[in-house]
Amino acid sequence: MTEEDFDSIAVECCLDCGAEVVAYAARAFAIGSRGALCFDCAVRRGGLYDEITDRWDRDPTLDGLGIVYGD
Repeated sequence: MTEEDFDSIAVECCLDCGAEVVAYAARAFAIGSRGALCFDCAVRRGGLYDEITDRWDRDPTLDGLGIVYGD
């Protein structure tokens, strides 16, 4: 994930738990321009974050978030 991924969602709410996500500083998982998952929810949903490379090695599952693709 890069800083550019968060340009449009600098401060957002987690799409899962509703907690405030302060984009780049919070290691959140960006979901395109649709929003983000906070770090805890992304990990709970199976995401794997690599502290050394500062990126997500495995994406969390987005099942049940009501995200519609192709719109």
